[in-house]
Amino acid sequence: MMVMTLLVLLSVIMLCLETMPELADSWIGHIHVEYFFSCIFTMELVVRVGIAKNPIVAFMNDLYLIFDAVAVVSSP
Repeated sequence: MMVMTLLVLLSVIMLCLETMPELADSWIGHIHVEYFFSCIFTMELVVRVGIAKNPIVAFMNDLYLIFDAVAVVSSP
């Protein structure tokens, strides 16, 4: 849980840095970092749904699971 929280914070920091004009054009590697975070978050979501006894009930009972699914689907 702590690792995922740290990854979320790092992802948010990266997204904030991308909005800064002086940094946005100078660093091309941010796309690779975004894909890394997207892959990690997708794998975490798949594992959480995969270990659920009933995925439909899991989605209905866990609001954070819904938020995570929307975030993964809307990521590049």
